[in-house]
Amino acid sequence: MDTNAAIGTKVKNLRTEKKMTLKQLSEKSGLSVGYLSQFERGLSSIALDSLEKLSVILEVPLSE
Repeated sequence: MDTNAAIGTKVKNLRTEKKMTLKQLSEKSGLSVGYLSQFERGLSSIALDSLEKLSVILEVPLSE
């Protein structure tokens, strides 16, 4: 599994643990549902500032 896929999987797991939908994460982050879906499936990469935004929303350290 490549790095993008591993990070995407981690974000998806954190999101589902918090019982958050892709739509809710999209609304809070300003990233589109389609983009988030592709990212979680490892089909696209993510910018560091966007990943940091997701870490704040999901309440986990960026290093996690």
